[in-house]
Amino acid sequence: MRTTYYALPFLLLSAAPVAAQVPVNDACSGAIPITCGQSVVGNTSTATADPQAFTCFTSIQANGIWYSFAGTGEAITLSTCANFAYDTRINVYSGSCNALVCVAGNDDGGGCDVGSTLGFPSVLGTTYLILVQGYQGGVGEFEMTVDCAPVTSDYCAGAVPITCNQSIDGSTLLATFDAAPECETGIQAPGVWFTFTGISDPVALTTCESFDYDTRINVYRGTCTGLICVAGNDDTEGVGFCSTVFVNPDPAITYYVLVQGYDGQVGDFSLGLTCETCGTPTGIFTSATDASAFVYWETPNIGATYTIEYGPLGFTPGTGELVTGTVTGPTPVAEITGLDADTDYAFYLQEQCTPEESSAIVGVFAFTTLPEPPPANAVCSGALPIACGGTVDGNTALSYFSPGPTCGAANITSAGLWYTFTGTGETVTLSTCGTADFDTKISVYTGLCTDPLCIAGGDDAVGCADNSTQVEFATTDGSTYSVLVHGYQDQVGTFTLSMSCTAGCTPVAANDDCANAIALTPSGTGLCNPLTGTNECSFAPGVANPPCDPFGSIVDVWYSFNTGDHTSFTVLLEALSIDGLNAAVYADCGSLTYVDCETGIDADWQLDDLEPQTDHYLRIWNGGATDAGTFSVCIETDLSTAVPTSAVTNGVRLWPNPASNRITMEGVTSKTIAVIDLQGRVVLSAAANNATVMNLDISNIAPGSYVLRSMDADGRMLGRFIKE
Repeated sequence: MRTTYYALPFLLLSAAPVAAQVPVNDACSGAIPITCGQSVVGNTSTATADPQAFTCFTSIQANGIWYSFAGTGEAITLSTCANFAYDTRINVYSGSCNALVCVAGNDDGGGCDVGSTLGFPSVLGTTYLILVQGYQGGVGEFEMTVDCAPVTSDYCAGAVPITCNQSIDGSTLLATFDAAPECETGIQAPGVWFTFTGISDPVALTTCESFDYDTRINVYRGTCTGLICVAGNDDTEGVGFCSTVFVNPDPAITYYVLVQGYDGQVGDFSLGLTCETCGTPTGIFTSATDASAFVYWETPNIGATYTIEYGPLGFTPGTGELVTGTVTGPTPVAEITGLDADTDYAFYLQEQCTPEESSAIVGVFAFTTLPEPPPANAVCSGALPIACGGTVDGNTALSYFSPGPTCGAANITSAGLWYTFTGTGETVTLSTCGTADFDTKISVYTGLCTDPLCIAGGDDAVGCADNSTQVEFATTDGSTYSVLVHGYQDQVGTFTLSMSCTAGCTPVAANDDCANAIALTPSGTGLCNPLTGTNECSFAPGVANPPCDPFGSIVDVWYSFNTGDHTSFTVLLEALSIDGLNAAVYADCGSLTYVDCETGIDADWQLDDLEPQTDHYLRIWNGGATDAGTFSVCIETDLSTAVPTSAVTNGVRLWPNPASNRITMEGVTSKTIAVIDLQGRVVLSAAANNATVMNLDISNIAPGSYVLRSMDADGRMLGRFIKE
């Protein structure tokens, strides 16, 4: 039975105008409790802003009102699909109003146009805070339903175990959307979950045994609340709209498998897990000249023997020519020689791990040789010269693909042509802007062709038509630069590459690269003193783009901060003269260990679950050129919650920290101690009597942050702790 509650308006017996009153649950602290099976009607028209709320799977774009729910251990579904007068959004948090922790969020879900639906597995006894807000400032009336059901495989927490050589039938017809990160595919449809662990052999997961819709498979490690991408697949090459993923698992790690769909599709499937003692080669692709072809692939079988059988397209396996060799690393390459020009070929690949164990035969794969020998500058060693003020014409359709390092957004996926010049110390601009008939990319390197070092890379430049490209970078006098013009995905075509040299802007931004990041000191909440920055005299980087902006043109600057004892931070970014702001956070400047990123920032950006006592690096960018400009940046954290897990203050050690019911203290030399809240009120006192070790019962105080202080004459602080 569902009960619907309505807020009745007051009858005002007065002719005097009355200002619209805010809802009673306008603030998080006034959240209205809701329960399973309930339906509540609310109206956000007179609600005010919610400064403590932050992006939680969907951003905060309108004023909203709050509800609370006490976890039952069941799966909770919240929906405004029953009735909505505007484009709603729902955000769900745990924690407290002053220290929210993201749980789930949804904008348009549930198949009801711009209504919202989300589900999450609740934890018994945990209080969840629910914000109903709107898209792009939208406000109005809504009805939100609350449904509770057992936790099933619709949620990661209810994932169904699957093991070697097992197939399990599944269906996503009644599933809900999952708050899972993208993992080599987007998350575009409701899905169901599976899990495996304790497997050391290479694993193949596939829906190709049975499927009636366009499936996707995503594999994660970590925890259900902190999923880390391992692998993903949409369509199995050569088979169709089923999905196949290969994983080399660690037996000590638990893996979570999400089966979902392309572009909202749902249906029935069978998921099979095969354990292979000799793993299947994956990621196979070819690149052909007029007389030879290079085969690239990935494998776990280092030391195995590979066999490539090839022949004219359509040949019968067992009748082709063979190329064999030894797998010397995880990304082998083999060459097929003696081919005819302008001819279609096909091949199969297999690896032999031992005399008794072989991988599956993969294929058929097809390629076509070039009609003519490729130009000399199809390879780096044959690069043609280009100079300041000059232009060169090229046609990448005459070349062939060779892999290389990713520079910025310019990952190499297609055939390209190489050029070279010697730096003069000036700023160089290389451009195909408006001169190409395909979607171009430009990569710039220094160093040897056999060991190139990325300097700059770009895909689509601001103001350049038809996805053409422009990159700008400072050169070093006397250094040799190699330039590759290539295309997006497998695109090829004609272009004109121009090169201009200028004195450039000075001084170059001091924090133009990560190694020279400007240090920021996090301040307390509400105490930020913003620093003004600019990317007006910075250049496109050689490092890879972050996942949230994989193909954009990036002109960036860098900042750093140390987390200290904190794990949650708010980044306050405001555009001044800059047109568009994006930011990413990394945990290491050398390997650029990615943490999080956000594009189109127009509100405070919340960062949670950061590693304490760790330097983090903040990358701020847009497309540069006419969009470059100034901005302000500041980082805040709740200083009152910065407590080590085993705090030592004035010789007193506290643990556990945070704590739920009891805290232990070692090194106490006071007669009486007191627990004081952040308003300075004594909420608990106890006799210590100079005990070396004592236990303190804190079960009756409210959750929050507290100070432990001696009540002796010295009044010294003994430590801080958090009550959960």
